[in-house]
Amino acid sequence: MNGTCNFILTKMEEEKRGFAEVLKEAQQLGYAESDPSFDVDGIDAAHKLVILSALGFGIKPDFGATFAEGITKITLQDISYAGLLGYKIKLLAIAEKNSRGEIEQRVHTCAIDAKTDIAQINGVLGAVKISTDSLGAALFTGAGAGMFPTASSVVADIADIAKNNISKPFGVSHKDLIAGKFSKIENHESEYYLRFFVKDVDGVLSSIASILSNNGIGFEKIHQELLPSKEAALVMITHNVKEEKIKKSLGEISKQNYIVSEPLFVRVEEI
Repeated sequence: MNGTCNFILTKMEEEKRGFAEVLKEAQQLGYAESDPSFDVDGIDAAHKLVILSALGFGIKPDFGATFAEGITKITLQDISYAGLLGYKIKLLAIAEKNSRGEIEQRVHTCAIDAKTDIAQINGVLGAVKISTDSLGAALFTGAGAGMFPTASSVVADIADIAKNNISKPFGVSHKDLIAGKFSKIENHESEYYLRFFVKDVDGVLSSIASILSNNGIGFEKIHQELLPSKEAALVMITHNVKEEKIKKSLGEISKQNYIVSEPLFVRVEEI
């Protein structure tokens, strides 16, 4: 739901260019502000998500219950490694009711199957996908950044105000909206993309695998690549697991002397 982020990730993937370079181009084209943090940190998408979540679940808008994380940690290498494993990296804003009846409101980068419809939404396009019990899934897409799409949205709001078409923006009176019961991001369960830059020494893979195993985490895919300066990249796709276990494991792994830079995790999303 953020055309700026989608433009940046698409350009990084298709043209093999780094984040900073593509961000500068997005600013020159008018897709990103001079201070792009509202977009690239996921805040813009989070605001949109809160509105859609209120519409979808009949709950009071609650920005404080929304987890928001942007795209600034994603490197060109991550996009390449994800592609080798059959995934694309996208910034998604997700509102869903989990098996415990709690609502998850979260904005973050996701590794998604490269063959899915959402994975084909590129450039400044945005998309909203709605999944329901009776209708199934419906996908709506259109331009999501630039002066004309933005102006069109502003003019549409002005027209609604002029026609006094604003009495029930959430479909019902605000008095009928209920307080939502929200889930913390640490309770989220999914597969995870893990990336480590490490020293190319014996025992690194077995050490990482041991720490993950001790925290109840297994993995189903792995990719290894030798890098310059006696370093290596290790990339894994885990089995389904709670996020709190991922964070605990990476906290332990990051303290090992073979780690070159901070490990990265990206949630794998089936959508």
